[in-house]
Amino acid sequence: MLLRLPRRARFLATLALAAAFLGAFVLFKPAPDAGEPYVFAMSVRAANGNILASPVVVGTPGKKMEVRLMCESDPRLERMSLVLEPLQSSGSGLDYHYELTVPGHVNGACGVVHLTKGVEQEISVGDDGSRRLTFALYAAPLKHPGLTRYLLERRLRLGRSAS
Repeated sequence: MLLRLPRRARFLATLALAAAFLGAFVLFKPAPDAGEPYVFAMSVRAANGNILASPVVVGTPGKKMEVRLMCESDPRLERMSLVLEPLQSSGSGLDYHYELTVPGHVNGACGVVHLTKGVEQEISVGDDGSRRLTFALYAAPLKHPGLTRYLLERRLRLGRSAS
């Protein structure tokens, strides 16, 4: 059927097909140097020691991450919101701008955190009163030799303080 069309129509059809392939390539190509996926483990602890949230997520270094935990009793309400925006790396480790919101405690606490692979980093946010939070963040590649040990120790540590 394409052969029956005039020369100009065949040219335009071929051009449209090439544009579609190019568009698909640009849209779905893998990110350059996306690298190995990382495990990001975080915990948010109130001033009284209660754990407010402790999610573990898998992400790609150098890409923006948003973690939102919803309330179990009312899924329309957020229990915690964390946005990690990558910054230009300083060589070793990962640098992120963070924004943390925990309703009733902090709203949009932000700053910069430098993460060394396989080392937990603690940050204090909020005012100095009962609303003060300790935010811990850990990042390591999926194949990091100490990842399993860290996650097991973290599970025990968080389990003890929850009781």
